[in-house]
Amino acid sequence: MIVGVKYEGGCLNRNKGCSEGCVEIGKKLKIEFPKINNFNCDKSLEQIEDLKGKVFIGGDHSISYSLVKGFKRKHKTFGLIIFDAHADCCEPFKTATHEDWLRKLIQEKIIKKENVLLIGVRDVDKTEVEFLKNMEIIKCEDLLNNLEIINFVNRFKNVYLSLDIDVVDARDAPGTGCKVKKGIRKELFLKIIKELSRFKNIKRVDLVEVNPKLDIENKTVKLAVEIIKIFLKGDFK
Repeated sequence: MIVGVKYEGGCLNRNKGCSEGCVEIGKKLKIEFPKINNFNCDKSLEQIEDLKGKVFIGGDHSISYSLVKGFKRKHKTFGLIIFDAHADCCEPFKTATHEDWLRKLIQEKIIKKENVLLIGVRDVDKTEVEFLKNMEIIKCEDLLNNLEIINFVNRFKNVYLSLDIDVVDARDAPGTGCKVKKGIRKELFLKIIKELSRFKNIKRVDLVEVNPKLDIENKTVKLAVEIIKIFLKGDFK
């Protein structure tokens, strides 16, 4: 089951329109759209935490805060892999946003730092530097050898995978609000995703921050559909 999460309350006006990403992607895939309260961010995130499913499409990256908390109910110990141009570990707001959701999860002891793998981060805020010390981070230029990712996946019986489309180079995925230069090229990213889709211990996936309003020639939406189809074809079912 693919679940569309029409929520952008955590984008801080930096990616307005990303809540429509799952709608556009849904034109090519069969997606369920549960009703989300978009008038109250706290209530919205509570609703998202209760959602059932294996594949989720956002929406902004703050939905991962709730989806990971919901995942924790079933899997006490798990690994969290995040593909993202940003660390999302800024000083937290009261309500989770796409800039601080990971830091909030760690500070709330939902997950330990050592159980998180960040991939593709290349834009770090000064408020994140100290917090990111001792965290496992793989840079884009080090992705030619996927052994580190595979070793991380193999450490856990249960893994959550979060994909922020801005990890991909803007030439291949222009439809997002927080683009950063020198991202992972489409071909390499799809190759990595195909490899990850074979791991049965990856139990939940989210894809976020696709913004059709900012897209060019529908490149980003098409890429998102291709990513989701990989999981539907693989062992991830």
